[in-house]
Amino acid sequence: MLTFAPTDLNELLQLFIALAGFAALASVIVDILKRFGLPDGSAPTASLIINLIGFVLFVIANVFNIDVAGIDKVLAGVASVLTAMLGLLGQLIVSRGVHAGLRGTLFSFSHARG
Repeated sequence: MLTFAPTDLNELLQLFIALAGFAALASVIVDILKRFGLPDGSAPTASLIINLIGFVLFVIANVFNIDVAGIDKVLAGVASVLTAMLGLLGQLIVSRGVHAGLRGTLFSFSHARG
């Protein structure tokens, strides 16, 4: 059975600000959006929307007594994995670009003909 835990919004906001995992995930999501076409100057708006959605979900989770601290730990792990994957993807893209840029110079070698 669900129980309701009404809480002061100011107190909830202070608790929400302390969620490091959600903050990290929101930052990674904004970075992903920027890499896939978010226009310049739109990152603050995207961050605001993500944080507003997160706060609403946080309030709902508190109303229904859902373990927010546990969820925040999971979000921190997800943010960490996504950050590592973005770093690897960036490294692969940069190395491919460098190889293409050096093609045909003294610093590059390929067995391909042509």
